[in-house]
Amino acid sequence: MEIGRRLRRRSWGRGYATEAAREVLAFAFGEAKADARLERVVSICHVDHHASLRVMSKLGMTYDRTTRVPAHGQPVRVMALTREEYRSSA
Repeated sequence: MEIGRRLRRRSWGRGYATEAAREVLAFAFGEAKADARLERVVSICHVDHHASLRVMSKLGMTYDRTTRVPAHGQPVRVMALTREEYRSSA
């Protein structure tokens, strides 16, 4: 399952993305019905999008791999967080 976000430029740098993503992770790893809980969440961003990488790092996500978008070949970074990692950081 991928977690993603898009904000208008005027909303950048205010912590909204991090705050919203934390709530999504809390739901995905604990508050969802037992049969809907996830074992792993990923987030994908362009390799040079440093603000997104900072948000992912704040969430405890770690580097998984670099790959390319099949449609146009642009490199992207995949960051991941497991339920076990999430729980151990809480």
